[in-house]
Amino acid sequence: MRKRLLCRVRMPYEIELLGPTLIKSGNETGMLMEFVRTRRAGSDEGEIYLPGTSLKGVLRAHGERVLRTLKPGAGACYPYLGGGGRRSGPGDGPASCGSRVNTKTPRDQVYRDACGACRLFGELGFTGRVAISDAYPVDGDAPRIEVRHSVAIDRRTGGSAGGALFQAEVAVSGRFRGTIEIENFETWQLGLLAVGLRDLAAERLTIGMGASRGFGHVRASWRQGAEFEYVDEPPGRRVAGIERLATDDERRAYALFGRDDAPGPELPPLERRGLFLVATADPDLLEKIFDHATDELRAFATWDSWPNPRRAE
Repeated sequence: MRKRLLCRVRMPYEIELLGPTLIKSGNETGMLMEFVRTRRAGSDEGEIYLPGTSLKGVLRAHGERVLRTLKPGAGACYPYLGGGGRRSGPGDGPASCGSRVNTKTPRDQVYRDACGACRLFGELGFTGRVAISDAYPVDGDAPRIEVRHSVAIDRRTGGSAGGALFQAEVAVSGRFRGTIEIENFETWQLGLLAVGLRDLAAERLTIGMGASRGFGHVRASWRQGAEFEYVDEPPGRRVAGIERLATDDERRAYALFGRDDAPGPELPPLERRGLFLVATADPDLLEKIFDHATDELRAFATWDSWPNPRRAE
């Protein structure tokens, strides 16, 4: 379902650091673990930032856990295991969705047979629906940097390990802004993303390394709301995913999920911007949309037959 562009949501987000946070650059100077840095256009000085891949990894891992919670023994694969193996235990599916397909597998079947997490975030057989930009410091609110000194622990004695002193460069305050886009989404996928974002806003998730040391305490927000983009006006001018916008043949081929008796919240008047009709949802409306999409997620988990193949019917 990437050959046509039917719908898209663009949502600015903000991450506020509430405690020491470290996303390692991979470049260590002596004993110092450095924070990842970049140089933006118009500046010769490197500045720390929050990679979109780090946030996407947090949201994916949390999404997999949510799906397994809603559907014990199934719900999501274990993509990091790779290969063609299976998890042990009744009801567990393949180690990874990528192990079930090859280059000759039809694209609709790849999507149809993928677990819920891979359907949203992608796997080897297809690109995910979500794109998260890097988050850069908010102008006028430069992050505060400190160096923390630590020592490795000897697991046999419980004391410090000799010669294992190291330092970590951490950001202890600051605000960062970026953008999340989700394209050609099913409504339940917006709900799965919303669960992760709300848990970030509620300070239940951490980012970066050192969570067991208290690192990575952050809070997310989306004060600007979101823009919903459609090529054609959605049915009833209500929030809709591709389950309501695709053809009947596409719905069957890709096993798209949606409840006909559960229309989404009504959108504000749509404004024509080039190819797209755009509706801007303020934060209050966005919360109502998240509530609706989360209800769709619960219904999807009840309907879903994964790891058994979904039938195109």
